[in-house]
Amino acid sequence: MRNAAIAITTCWLVALPSFALADRVAGEKKAELCLLCHGAVEGKPFVPNLDGQPTTYFIAQITAYKTGKRTDAVMNTNAASLGADDVQDIADFFASRKSGPYSVFDSEMASSGTKKLSELPCRSCHGSDYSGNGPVARLAGQSPRYTAWQLQSMRSGKRLHPTSDGDDAVKTLTEDDINNVAHALASLN
Repeated sequence: MRNAAIAITTCWLVALPSFALADRVAGEKKAELCLLCHGAVEGKPFVPNLDGQPTTYFIAQITAYKTGKRTDAVMNTNAASLGADDVQDIADFFASRKSGPYSVFDSEMASSGTKKLSELPCRSCHGSDYSGNGPVARLAGQSPRYTAWQLQSMRSGKRLHPTSDGDDAVKTLTEDDINNVAHALASLN
């Protein structure tokens, strides 16, 4: 009996990595529609790079589109057709992909933005390398125009910033700060 239990356990332990791989492979297939826009974001300045986004963050954003908490005609429509398993598989797929710096950024603005970032509390949630963590977005490697647009939306209240408690650092940013920070984040891996 003991040997049978060990054999069954061993089979499960050997099989588990293939299940994880199968989900990522399934996610890649399910993400084909996503990749039409998010697969090659260079030249699409208002489309976010999903590569390397934390799974939990990705799932939360798709859920926000499904429930109407975030609005975008294309994303609301695409998210509505996804089941929970689909979202998990696609999230795992994008989380497994390596992200690098965005190819087009202004190095002078990035330098100024790096100085401004050092004054802001962004790292406390987004991580020391801005790669995100759990429910917090990866900011590194995004298009500077996309990041600036999102920061402007958060500053104006059109998009909720999770730390919006009346003392939100995003609301203190000037237009120059936003553009400089966006270029600094674009320059990161």
